Amino acid sequence: MKEREIEKFSKILKLINSDLQEAMIEIKKLNPDSIERLHQYLANRTLHTESARYRGRVVEMSIYLELVLAKILSKYFATSEKVGLLNSMVFDRMDLQRKLNTLKTILKTQYPNIWRKENINFKKLDKLIIFRNNIAHSVLNSSPEYSKKIREQSMEFIKKGKKDKFLDGIEFGFYENHNWVFKNIKWNEIEAYHKGIYNGINKIEDIGKQIIPEYEITLEE
Repeated sequence: MKEREIEKFSKILKLINSDLQEAMIEIKKLNPDSIERLHQYLANRTLHTESARYRGRVVEMSIYLELVLAKILSKYFATSEKVGLLNSMVFDRMDLQRKLNTLKTILKTQYPNIWRKENINFKKLDKLIIFRNNIAHSVLNSSPEYSKKIREQSMEFIKKGKKDKFLDGIEFGFYENHNWVFKNIKWNEIEAYHKGIYNGINKIEDIGKQIIPEYEITLEE
C-alpha cells in the first residue's frame, strides 16, 4: 500500500468519525481496487484498536495485583526501613504467578487456618492468571476467513454511522494444554476477569491485614 493511499485512507477514517456523509463521498471517488484496500485497512485498524482495548483491560488490574502482592511479601519479610529495598530488588522483579505462589507457601506453612479458609479463592486467582497470560501473550487471528468477518463488521459500523467501533468478541491465538488454539474471547469475559481480579485483590489485602501488623489497604472498596 502506497504512502499516499494510506494518507487518503487516514483522512477517510477521520471523516467517518466526524462527518459520515463526507466520508461516503470520498469513498465513492476511489477505484474498485482502492476500495478493496480501504476495506482491509479499516478492518485492520478496527481489529488492532479493539485488541488493544481488550488487552489493556486485562493487564490493567493484574498490575494492581502484582503491586499488592509485592507490597505484602516485602512487608512480611523486611523491617520497615528495608521494605522498599527488598521490594525493588526481589519481589518487584518476580513474575505474577511466583509472587502468588510465595504467598501461598507462607500461608500453608505459617498460617494453615487462613490457608484452609482462602484456598478456594486462590484457585480462582490461579485461573484468572492463566486467562491473563493467554490474552497478554496471544496473537490475533490473521486467517482470510476471520479477516473477511472483521471487514464485514467494520463496514457495518460505517453504514450505521458508529463512531465508537466496539467488537463484541475477538479471536486470540495461544497455547492451551500444549495445543495451539484460536478462541473467540467476548468482552463480557474481559469484564468478568476484571471483576474477579478486583475481588481477588480485596481478598489478598484482607490476608495482608491478618498476617502483617498495621498493614494499609491499597485499593479502596
